[in-house]
Amino acid sequence: MKRILLLSLIVLAVVMILPSCTGAPTPTLTPTPKPTAMLRPTPILTHTRTPIPTRTPTPTPRLTPIPTPRPVIESRIDGDFTGWNGDSIYKLLNGQIWHQAEYKYLYHYSYSPEIMIYRTSRGYEMKVNGVQGTVLVEELTGVIESRINGQFVGWDGGSIYKLMNGQVWQQAELKLSLYLLLNPEIMIYQTSRGYEMKVNGVEGSVLVKRLTLVVESEIDGKFTGWTGDSVYRLRNGQTWHQIEYKYLYHYAWSPKVIIAQASDGYRMAVEGVGGSVRVERIWGATP
Repeated sequence: MKRILLLSLIVLAVVMILPSCTGAPTPTLTPTPKPTAMLRPTPILTHTRTPIPTRTPTPTPRLTPIPTPRPVIESRIDGDFTGWNGDSIYKLLNGQIWHQAEYKYLYHYSYSPEIMIYRTSRGYEMKVNGVQGTVLVEELTGVIESRINGQFVGWDGGSIYKLMNGQVWQQAELKLSLYLLLNPEIMIYQTSRGYEMKVNGVEGSVLVKRLTLVVESEIDGKFTGWTGDSVYRLRNGQTWHQIEYKYLYHYAWSPKVIIAQASDGYRMAVEGVGGSVRVERIWGATP
């Protein structure tokens, strides 16, 4: 046993001495490097803020108020009632003015009768005490109430009338009628056709248009009507010449005249004479 141990020590010593005697370097075991995986650069995450879409507020729908039905109107006709004539106008004692709105004719006279106006599926209807049945009506607003300033001789196609409120209105539709009334009451109101004039005591109404008053005076001396080329000297010193082909004989002494600006020029109307005539002023005329 001892011999075996001794022999092992000798062999070990020889192994250790032999490399140093030969000068050969002791090989160094270089560890094989492990392949390094290429690291990709980590991208820098940038946060882009997505804009929040603006919400347009939905408008709250407005509720259309339901019109409150008018109560029954009870009043009286202001003055004479002569029935339905297709285009009647009724002024009530409560100040309201109503216009017949359907084609219906009936004669019935009474003074200041009681009336009721109420709403039905057809519209507003008027019931007059003592009259059978009803008639459709519509209320008029913005009514002009005045009087003719002077005589009313009816409608002659182009009649011009000055009212006591200073306004001047001309007939605007072809309608002929003959009356003789002094300072009658009138009403002017607007309908789907335009402005209409209703003269108290005259059946129906007529379309009218408003004119601008230019001259208000009197004929200086006698007036004999329209002769196609008449010359009229007024008491205010002005002289006017008829320029429209129109003939009419009418004698009057110093009648009142008005001259108004119309769409076709200046028009002269003479009190007591129906219609009007186109005129132009003569400047520098001497008596």
